Amino acid sequence: MESNPTGAPRASSAVKDNGQPVMMTVDEEKAAATVPTGDEKQDHDAKLETGSSQPVKLPERQRTIHGIKWILLVVAILSNLCFYAIDNTIVAVIQPVIVKDFGEVQNLPWISVGFLMAGTATALVNGKLFASFNAKILYIAFSLLFVVGSIICGAAPNMTALIFGRVIGGVGGTGMYLGALTLISVNTRPKETTEYMGYLALVWGFGSVIGPLIGGAFTDSSATWRWGFYINAPVICIFIPVYLFIIPSYTPRPTESFLSKIQTIDWVGSVLSCGAFIAGIIAINFGGTLYPWHSWQIIVLFVVSGVLFIALFLQQHFNFLTTQALRVLPIHLLKTKDMIICFVCQVAVALIVPVPLYYIPVFFQLAKGDSALRAGVKTLPLICFWVTSSAIRGRLMGKLGWYQPWYIAGSILNILAGVFLSRINITTSDAVIYGLQVLSGVGTGCYGQAGFAVAQRLVPPADIHRAISLMLIAQLTGTTLGLAIAGAIFQNVSLPRVRQIVPSFSASQLSNLITQIGGGLDDQLNEVQTKEVLTIIVDALTDTYILIYAAAALSLVLSVFFTPKKLW
Repeated sequence: MESNPTGAPRASSAVKDNGQPVMMTVDEEKAAATVPTGDEKQDHDAKLETGSSQPVKLPERQRTIHGIKWILLVVAILSNLCFYAIDNTIVAVIQPVIVKDFGEVQNLPWISVGFLMAGTATALVNGKLFASFNAKILYIAFSLLFVVGSIICGAAPNMTALIFGRVIGGVGGTGMYLGALTLISVNTRPKETTEYMGYLALVWGFGSVIGPLIGGAFTDSSATWRWGFYINAPVICIFIPVYLFIIPSYTPRPTESFLSKIQTIDWVGSVLSCGAFIAGIIAINFGGTLYPWHSWQIIVLFVVSGVLFIALFLQQHFNFLTTQALRVLPIHLLKTKDMIICFVCQVAVALIVPVPLYYIPVFFQLAKGDSALRAGVKTLPLICFWVTSSAIRGRLMGKLGWYQPWYIAGSILNILAGVFLSRINITTSDAVIYGLQVLSGVGTGCYGQAGFAVAQRLVPPADIHRAISLMLIAQLTGTTLGLAIAGAIFQNVSLPRVRQIVPSFSASQLSNLITQIGGGLDDQLNEVQTKEVLTIIVDALTDTYILIYAAAALSLVLSVFFTPKKLW
């Protein structure tokens, strides 16, 4: 509330770009009192003035759910997120049997790319939806969409149906992830948010690592690989009563009609962003694997992606067929130094995450002769220390408020881990690799999910949803780049050298050979060739770890320039 010149109280309001006032809800007024410290303009805008010059201190956001209901809510959200994370990595070990069942090895990359592409391309649009509509309803809808995609994958009669299911699951999973971030943010006190974001990181890391284990277990059992997808349905659906009766409704714009909310969506920007991300992701993932980097297909994809990104930025900058408040890309959030650093650091750490997660198990299988299941078990040091570090960071950051030291410490640890991992070879002992996994796990946990909590304190309350979606874009972009760049390094280093040993192999045979699709090395090569190819592949694997310390060095340099301050 604020006083007018006559002294009579009136409701506080904001102003749209068209000059029309928008009434603030009570929740928005409360949120306005908890703007991040450190930025004087944001502090000033967040204060409600009375007739005097002294600001009124409104109570901070409070949690309204407690006890068993809160536990059920958190367990339901974390369980959904865990199975979304599992779906991100489960295909790593079930690809060979899928090729055996369906053939069409040329379409195999689409199983991973379709899932990642659909999620990344729709993240910005989903963020706009959560900024306008009921978060509870959206969360339920996206969860069910993820289940539908999983069922389609499990029942797929051919590769085309499987890819279609992965695309549906990617859209639903990303919306479900964004919903989890939103619901946790709006249902916790500001100082609790960082702690629960740590739990989200913990579960995400856990699911990412056990994905290959679950996939391998189903593949080796009578249940077959199909249950690697089917399992999502009963686990998520069992929590439907929690979604319906315990999760509170949260609508950022409760007084607006459905039609007016639809009209607030930046449809031009949404189409341009989807097209730009889709073309770019396909080019990055297929370049050097399915097609040569210099092929016309990859060149056209990069050109299309670049043109669409340029069109998007121009449309967003000049607010063509949209407004600054409604545009899909929240570029205005990147006008402050700290927000830019936060965004780039989130991309960098997300780029790091998939490299050890994907390539350390492959190293154990090739260099040590371990099975897929045993190799997965040997990556537990990485995940255990990752999730533990995330939980500790979340709790301490929530209590102490400092965030810059976590970025610096995590970056340093990842630099050390990356440098030493890039120097391992076939003779390196398991104990050494376990120790390096611990370094990488602790380093990643220090700041892997921190951006989601920090970004919310660096923007005005009205932009919290957009800050979350911006960090999600950073995370998905980093993950995509990490997988693509690491894959390109692995393929481009190993393929030319392996071709010298087996010159009679076609390009597809060489690619399948080094990725172990369609059989092991022993099934395709003699003993001498197997030893030579194995050495080459292991050397190529270790080269991918260069990406870890390169990205960590970038985040270290940038994090030094964070404004030294507390979040509260």
